[in-house]
Amino acid sequence: MSTGTPGRDWPKVTIMIPTYGQADMVLQAIDSALAQDYPNLEVIVADDASPDNTCEVVAGRSNPRLRYHRNRENLGRVANYRNTLYDLATGEWVVNLDGDDRYTDPGFVSAAMAVALSDSAVVMVSARRTVERNGLIVDVTRIPEAPWLDGLDLVRGLPAVSYHLPHMTTLYRRAPAMELGFYRMDLISGDWESLYRLALHGRVAFVDRIVGAWRAGEANASRVADWRARASNLQIWPAIFVEAVQAGLPRSEAARVQALTMSYFAYLGFSDVLASAGAGAAWRYLAVLWREQRPTAWRLLLDPRCLLRLGIAAVAPRSRRPR
Repeated sequence: MSTGTPGRDWPKVTIMIPTYGQADMVLQAIDSALAQDYPNLEVIVADDASPDNTCEVVAGRSNPRLRYHRNRENLGRVANYRNTLYDLATGEWVVNLDGDDRYTDPGFVSAAMAVALSDSAVVMVSARRTVERNGLIVDVTRIPEAPWLDGLDLVRGLPAVSYHLPHMTTLYRRAPAMELGFYRMDLISGDWESLYRLALHGRVAFVDRIVGAWRAGEANASRVADWRARASNLQIWPAIFVEAVQAGLPRSEAARVQALTMSYFAYLGFSDVLASAGAGAAWRYLAVLWREQRPTAWRLLLDPRCLLRLGIAAVAPRSRRPR
């Protein structure tokens, strides 16, 4: 899709840019959003009462497609997403770009909307992104070979699929998202909980383009190391599979896939906490799982990889002591 005249032919797309204390990076996000060549676009910067000079920095950008809103008080990450979607955005389609990330492909929204408008059953379009750490690309997300998947099949394929739904590169329909109560869970992956539930109500289309860069910065690292948050984050999966059953997934299959998915992500959480915060935090992570998700905790404790890594972590400090 090339540039054209905004109007009925091109439904409005909102790029939400929630930000907090990111004055040094938010302009990169804004400029990458405004560089999109889609003809009917609004870009909303939702400043969650930042303590820095974000307001002054954003004021340096003047563009009729750009709107700036500052919350009177800090709402928190997920609540800021929700407030922006429900109270500020006016587009028929929405995509979220956090203030420390950026788009690298100015044709992303146009390409995604071309796919979306070709099939009325599509409720979201997802593309690829890089993961950056300290300025270096450390990972690139993948997409399936098929141009689209039924949302039920997407959920049914968990956790073995080699792709997921990156928040910053997944464009979704705003009206059904609000009807489903998007961003209702204040968890690390509250965006996934919302996106996967919406996927169950239609088709998910894919665009085979690397369109953005997600920064694995200090804020993300602190969430990764937070054993309480990582353990509680598993709550998204029962919520998703309840709706999968309502969408037609047999209960027995839903129970099996949910158990596999929770075990998979429980181990990832355990690994991240152990690597970033140490064995003590990993044991506390397991204790929370034992209280909140006992079947998942059992499966994790019986996983030989988990026991081996805990054993190595217990021995390693002693092996480094001076003789």
